[in-house]
Amino acid sequence: MSEVGKLVQSIVQNFNKEFGPGASCTLDSSEQVEVSGWISTGCSLLDAAIGKPGIPLGRITSVSGKPSVGKTTVVNHLLAQAQVIGGVAVLFDTEFSYDVDRARRIGVQSDLIVSQPGTIEACFQRAISLINYVRSAKVNVPILIAWDTVSATPTEAEVKGGDDLAKLGKSMGDPYPMGSHAKAISAGLRKLVSVLSKQRVAIVLVNQFKEDIGAWSYGDTHLGWRPIRFHSSLCLDVSLGGPRVEEGGRPVGITTKVRVAKNKVAPPFREAVFPIMFEDGIDEVGSILDAAIEAKIVTVKGGGYLDWEKKTFRRKEWKGICTDDVYQRMRKLVFNR
Repeated sequence: MSEVGKLVQSIVQNFNKEFGPGASCTLDSSEQVEVSGWISTGCSLLDAAIGKPGIPLGRITSVSGKPSVGKTTVVNHLLAQAQVIGGVAVLFDTEFSYDVDRARRIGVQSDLIVSQPGTIEACFQRAISLINYVRSAKVNVPILIAWDTVSATPTEAEVKGGDDLAKLGKSMGDPYPMGSHAKAISAGLRKLVSVLSKQRVAIVLVNQFKEDIGAWSYGDTHLGWRPIRFHSSLCLDVSLGGPRVEEGGRPVGITTKVRVAKNKVAPPFREAVFPIMFEDGIDEVGSILDAAIEAKIVTVKGGGYLDWEKKTFRRKEWKGICTDDVYQRMRKLVFNR
């Protein structure tokens, strides 16, 4: 071993001796700083855009977008996939409007843990408490905590109302000190990331874009935009990506586009476009067909007919044709081209 190598080892040993085991490591033994696992989004195209098998454990993922573009649907699929791989799914429902029936149709099982904290501070307290409990119990099970939504959650000062407002010389309708929500979110995230990094727990923060009405407006913004983007390893911006999905002139779904605006686990700025059905969420089978059409694996003929492997069919017939074997073959062609 070279002199530099010996010095590096001695520094690591000294750190671990003085500050405890695991205080430092080298890249050759960096299990504690590597991603310990992944939770699929339930959409092959979105996983491909992320560049990994899903969202990372031990990290924070933000899902942002305007209302009614599919944010909660993406979160429901993440919750369902966490349960599929034998993990625990936890939802912080601060909008108090969770659609249980639709979640079940998407695949979320009945052992989903639902909590409804009343404030931003309470959400962080419960998340940190759960992570500390898992660490003390030495449980090696993937856990997903989804907070839907950050923008709907008030601070403790807002909830307490009267006394705190009186001290500020304000009434309920008056604005709060500038940046109070962002400061509460930033303080909570600083505490959260330190306990999250070494655990098999993924945090998903859902937020809504809103109009920035400031003098120096950058267009859309959302509550706690800067601290959330800063602390997130993965930022997914959700928007409408095309026309509504219709059957017989009746709207049955939307076309959603997800842009990976920040990615610390793979190259960023990739996009995925896929249909979301109102009844049962992301149309995985339909999204693979759309990707195959775009890649010219499936040929578009006149009259709305499609052609693949000497089979001619209409789009509405695809679900009946797409058996597990057909799905796997087409998926392989789409992603291995």
